[in-house]
Amino acid sequence: MVRFVSRQVGPLPINAALWELSRVDVTHNYALKDAAEVRQALAYLRHVEGGRLQVRTSSESVYWSPQSRMRSAKAYHKGPHLRYQLDKGKAAAAEWQLEAADRLLRLEVALRGEWWRRERRRWWEMTEGDYDQEHENFFSQVVGKVEVPCMDMMSEVERVAKTKGQGRAAYRTWLLIKQCGAEQARSMMPRSTWHLHKKILFAAGLTFADFHAGNVVPLRRRTIVLDQPVRSWDELRAA
Repeated sequence: MVRFVSRQVGPLPINAALWELSRVDVTHNYALKDAAEVRQALAYLRHVEGGRLQVRTSSESVYWSPQSRMRSAKAYHKGPHLRYQLDKGKAAAAEWQLEAADRLLRLEVALRGEWWRRERRRWWEMTEGDYDQEHENFFSQVVGKVEVPCMDMMSEVERVAKTKGQGRAAYRTWLLIKQCGAEQARSMMPRSTWHLHKKILFAAGLTFADFHAGNVVPLRRRTIVLDQPVRSWDELRAA
């Protein structure tokens, strides 16, 4: 921590105790599928509350307890934020980095003055692992995992099937169910085929309720576990 602060403000006095921290922001970036999925995740997070946390939202951000003197947090879409920084001359980025940032969901927790006054550890004793743990401690109670809508049912069905051909056949059965109902679709194929396709569709996330929902196209949900942040542009490129 001392080395990090020194890079920001210059060499520190030998006695680090002469310095006090009033706030530390701990940020993690999560690479999602695309900008649309980031917006879907934020839409979900707008409804997440926990304990005494107060939620405030804006178009591309969600804030938890922004007025707290202990801890506050926010989630936001890094792409628009990076473009804002570029417009203000506060950052530099290549075009590919701007495009990559559109996939980033950033979760940030601020450890404020009251947190530091109560913390037994000195700021210079804190390690990167300690800050990661504080980030997890906060967001595990608020988020845990994010479930976002996923309309690409065909891709999901193909993914869970043993072969791509089986997946496409099961998806055609799903289209038939939506068109004429489960009972009629069942009567139009061998029993073994019906049970195989039903097994694949259930593995893709459908339920019995979906099978009997008539022509209504269900909005399925896909779980994103936010436990593997990307820590560099290279990691983001590979994600």
